[in-house]
Amino acid sequence: MIKFTENILGENWRTSLWGGIMLIALAINQAPTIIDFLPDDAKAWVRGISGLIVIASGLKFAGSAKDK
Repeated sequence: MIKFTENILGENWRTSLWGGIMLIALAINQAPTIIDFLPDDAKAWVRGISGLIVIASGLKFAGSAKDK
């Protein structure tokens, strides 16, 4: 699995993965029209969870980023 992800995303695949998760969660949080297809009660839950995911994945992103 790791070799596969390194071939697709490169050597710093963890940073790319966490950055992608953060961007998706941020998009849901900032533009809630993205989730208009969901039922109304699920929208509020998904938007709330996306805020937590932005914070958690942002911290993980920052922790896995390598300065070179």
